[in-house]
Amino acid sequence: MVHVNIPLNESKLTQKDDILICARNGSKNLVGKAALIESNGMSFGAFMAIYRSPYNAYIYRFLNSPCFRTQLGDANTTTINQITQDMLRKIICPLPPLAEQQRIVARIEELMPLVEAYDHEEQKLSALEAAFPEALRQSILQYAVEGKLVLQKAEDGTAAELLAKIRKEREGLVKAGKIKKVKPLSPVSDEEKPFEIPASWEWVKLGNLCDIVTGSLDANAQSVSGTYPFFTCGVDVLKTKEYAFDCEAILLGGNNAQADYKMHYFTGKFNAYQRVYVITSRCYVYLPYIYYVIQKYLSYFKTVSKGTLTKYLVIGQLLNLLTPLPPLAEQQRIVERVEELMELCDRIPIHGK
Repeated sequence: MVHVNIPLNESKLTQKDDILICARNGSKNLVGKAALIESNGMSFGAFMAIYRSPYNAYIYRFLNSPCFRTQLGDANTTTINQITQDMLRKIICPLPPLAEQQRIVARIEELMPLVEAYDHEEQKLSALEAAFPEALRQSILQYAVEGKLVLQKAEDGTAAELLAKIRKEREGLVKAGKIKKVKPLSPVSDEEKPFEIPASWEWVKLGNLCDIVTGSLDANAQSVSGTYPFFTCGVDVLKTKEYAFDCEAILLGGNNAQADYKMHYFTGKFNAYQRVYVITSRCYVYLPYIYYVIQKYLSYFKTVSKGTLTKYLVIGQLLNLLTPLPPLAEQQRIVERVEELMELCDRIPIHGK
């Protein structure tokens, strides 16, 4: 409400129980909206109309009913949506005797709180229903990384044995000059472990399991005549004329204004934007399992993102990412089970879709 200190004509002042109607508006949905005035002496602006009668308590409810809205028809011109006085005069209103009007209004006022409460609960239910498939996916991923999705088998061995094989394989590659020697990341301390995992599993930092590098191309490298996929930080996959990678990899966009990081899984020749992390696995690590581990961490990444206007991840956050590691055969069973359950999630019907 705005107060003004200028004289106004009586015809521009409202009386208690007047109905104020929106007669013109850029939004078609707002044309015809009405409000019941509760006090005398207020004024109203342009594109508004006042309806005054002894039956306004009832008429107000009529103006908010589908019976009124359906009679408006195409209440618009080429430039603005509007209701004219002529249109309002032609509206047909079912008018009962005054005493019945009063009973109708009293009954509406009695029922409206129940309708509003039902609508509130319906909105909550719809929100829960819409969120349910994604919440279920997150639960599946949580069970997967906790070792609760498939059974552990003694014949699979242990993750400790797996890590010993990984170290031996890496030492051999370093000795052969195929890869550079790097200092291994520190072990995961008991204080760092976020939850319990099976006895045959190990907590490992992602950098001890995977090689993580960034892409090198900038946005100008895209080409309509390109041959190779060019992965950016967004959802779109562009094209480029050159490739820098020929492997199986997880592509994680590490730069996003809303920290809504995107992932791709790809095998073959490709290139990547300079702010995309390219994650490849070493021997004895099943990369699809790592993909689902990282997917489980996407919401966590939002909380640890750097930057203010644009959010981003630094490579150290990925290298030190705590990864629950099962034996190789169990990694493969987990992925198989996750994919079965995710497919079922995709089939869950959502109300209104």
